[in-house]
Amino acid sequence: MISHFPNQSFPAYLSSWFPVGKEAHSTAIWAPETREIPIKRRIYDDDGGCIEINRAEILTGTVHEWLVQPVNSLMSEHIELGKKIIAFVNERIFYSANYPNRRKDSPSLPDLERMLGFIRADGIDLEESLDRAAKLHVGNCVEMAEIGFRYPKTGGVRIEKAEIDNGDHWFLIIGRNLSSDPRMIASWDPETVICDPWASACFPANLHKHLLKDFLYVKMGDSMNPEPVPVVLPFDPATQQIRIIEAKE
Repeated sequence: MISHFPNQSFPAYLSSWFPVGKEAHSTAIWAPETREIPIKRRIYDDDGGCIEINRAEILTGTVHEWLVQPVNSLMSEHIELGKKIIAFVNERIFYSANYPNRRKDSPSLPDLERMLGFIRADGIDLEESLDRAAKLHVGNCVEMAEIGFRYPKTGGVRIEKAEIDNGDHWFLIIGRNLSSDPRMIASWDPETVICDPWASACFPANLHKHLLKDFLYVKMGDSMNPEPVPVVLPFDPATQQIRIIEAKE
């Protein structure tokens, strides 16, 4: 569910990057609503190192739309393309086994997991897997990124399918300049946009520290949150990098 122009205070992380938008000269970005929760969890990296996590975030199922003034018209074009890609994915994938509260009418988590197992069954190729996902309207970030990558009307803009190295999340990158280092978001041009169909998020890449989320696990319901919800952490450029899986123009 997208909440258009919420009445709550404009987030500090946005006002530090962009002035508050005026409708005639602004672009709307999409940002997932999160709520911080205490957790106790150890995360091991690929080299065997370990960090202890004491706080994380859950996705509430709501996406906020914020008006910002883009740095240039190219950024606006990339953001609008990202929102079209998300709409394209959402027409095909409604539900997610690792984001079970993505929609209010979601099947039960065991049913979602069974359907995902069918979608990812051994011995079938990628296109058959995606066809199953679209017919069942179920997929996680991998399926959503794959389907979004197949959006046909990109207008020649470079689209990259990417994952978080030392993490667990797939998403898309729109309009990255090839002279930049794909592993380091800080090196990307300001008009580069991150499109995350799983979270229904679309935002300038220089907001990655605030808006790009790495999936941890599904937290089962309790007295405070009766439904299962995804637990995520903000992308950490100190311990994580971006790996490009595939690109097209």
